[in-house]
Amino acid sequence: MAAEAATEGWEAGCAAVRFLDWNAARGPVRAASSEPPPPSVAPPMGPADERFEVILGTDILYEGWMAASVAAVLEERLAEGGGALICCAVREQAIFTEFEAEVASRAMRLTSHPAQPQPQDMGVKGREWDYEGGFRLMIIDRPGSPWAGAEQLRLES
Repeated sequence: MAAEAATEGWEAGCAAVRFLDWNAARGPVRAASSEPPPPSVAPPMGPADERFEVILGTDILYEGWMAASVAAVLEERLAEGGGALICCAVREQAIFTEFEAEVASRAMRLTSHPAQPQPQDMGVKGREWDYEGGFRLMIIDRPGSPWAGAEQLRLES
């Protein structure tokens, strides 16, 4: 009953939302895991061995340590043949470059496309262009992945 209450509102049909803690990677980048927010505020945390066909993320690479942590979590949590779609501002090009290297070191591939936010989504007035690398839409998967969304986006670049 408690498990059902924790997922209420975070699951519909074949879709489920889960809280992934970038600090909880078990791989080379291991850190003390923080407590997830309560289910009334954020989705429940899934079992440590749960894998996902699709991982969506936005604005998750804003500090240097996140490059290795996010790559490690993607390596652990992506199901075979799965893919991640991440969109974020590249505040510091060095962080994005490090993320590309971290992804490659884990035998995954990253395809990156420039993204142009709509005017109503431009952020704090006067600061919307304060990003060294602009905005990027990234697809992360493994070579040979049949992930249709990744292939479609690659063809459009």
